[in-house]
Amino acid sequence: MRTVSCFLLLISLIGTGRRATAQCAFRPADCPVSGADQYGNADDSTSRMSNPVLPLEITMENRLRRWTTDLMDRITTKENWKYAELSEETSSGARATDGAVLAYPLRPPHWMEIHYLIVINDDSLGAWLNWLETFSRRRLDATMQYAKQQISHDVALKADKDFEAERRRMDIHYREACILIVEFDFNMDYVKLVGAPPATAPPPAIAGSSTLWFNNPDPVFNSMDLLERCHANAIQFAGAFNRTPDGQGYRPAWKSDKSATNFSTPKRFKSDQVQSIDCHLSGNSDAIRKWLADLSPGELSGMIAHP
Repeated sequence: MRTVSCFLLLISLIGTGRRATAQCAFRPADCPVSGADQYGNADDSTSRMSNPVLPLEITMENRLRRWTTDLMDRITTKENWKYAELSEETSSGARATDGAVLAYPLRPPHWMEIHYLIVINDDSLGAWLNWLETFSRRRLDATMQYAKQQISHDVALKADKDFEAERRRMDIHYREACILIVEFDFNMDYVKLVGAPPATAPPPAIAGSSTLWFNNPDPVFNSMDLLERCHANAIQFAGAFNRTPDGQGYRPAWKSDKSATNFSTPKRFKSDQVQSIDCHLSGNSDAIRKWLADLSPGELSGMIAHP
């Protein structure tokens, strides 16, 4: 039992060390996924044709990527911030019941999400890295004490619990000091809410443009969902949305229209047109406010297609 527990402690420590020493300019904050610099190039676009995604849908993705990049360039330059694209997710194509590529007039909305990280304070990012390196050494020393049987199993478990609590507390502290996460969702069929609004409850329906703020009282510092890692977050909406019956999120109005989502009805809006946008902002609350202030009026809603 002692050997197994010691091994688990070492594995936990090794994971922390890898995050601290990974070759990434933004460590220990989030780093771009492998291949993020290849999004939208000719090889990437060609490889996605077998999904099957139509050329018009790939053109849509490239257009949205350029639009978000231009937006990021403008705001980060104004605020003297730096940023990186972390990742993208896009919908695969659609096939008819006979296996053929579904015709363009019948295709449901093509969705895309793009995640960006903004560093708003280099000094805080550096302090975060320095803390993590010191933390890793302290944790290694404690683990080796246990491995050499210099401390008891109970003492080692308590120490590890204390280390985890410190790691959670300090990761959240530094993240909120130096990071802003911006996540653009286009034609996504669900908008997740994290935390509670500071004042009135979110409205049952949204039309046009709107921004809702939320406070997450219990952030999960290592959550896969970037929105869950900080206390403050805001969501910008463009388009029409309805609150879900359970109150935990929103769905775009087009989602409740079967003719807009089935594979048999000619669509009023084509798959490569943007019908809804939700932009998630999380991290430093002052940076969120600056981002919102720097957006031109109607900038998001101007991307929404109209009949």
